[in-house]
Amino acid sequence: MADLVRTKIKLRSYLADTVALVIFSTVGGAIIELLVVGLSFSQTFWVRLGAIPIMLVAGRPYGIFRDLVFRGLRVREGQRVRAAVADTIANVAFQVPVYALLLYANGATITQIISAIYSVVIFITVSGRPYGIFLDCCRALLDISAAENGPRRGPSKLKSERSALGVGTNV
Repeated sequence: MADLVRTKIKLRSYLADTVALVIFSTVGGAIIELLVVGLSFSQTFWVRLGAIPIMLVAGRPYGIFRDLVFRGLRVREGQRVRAAVADTIANVAFQVPVYALLLYANGATITQIISAIYSVVIFITVSGRPYGIFLDCCRALLDISAAENGPRRGPSKLKSERSALGVGTNV
């Protein structure tokens, strides 16, 4: 029974993280490709369609990596500035190497890769927190709790949860 519960949690976590990445990256990427890069609608459509398999593979690993960054930086609920820093670090540290590898795998030279990274790092940096908020919303929609993806609760929240459970009290 416990294995079935863990499997369902993992599936919901995969779905939430992957759907969030597909939606956010498709919309954000399309905006950049249409308005900044100057691709046609048709070109943008095919680029975004081609990116979906990569996003299907990268969605959950990014979610896990982000949770590790949040735990490492000890981000708790309500710490907005710290959460913004953690989301920015996680997004840049994960997305830039993935993007560089994709460029390399598609024949880009080192000079082209560096140039492309300089161009995209601004978007990746700026989009870190908005994507993190969107990811959290997708997780909430699929009822993924903080306990399943790493605690982000502050000390007062933990204390009230322990009291409600009768843990660590003098009862």
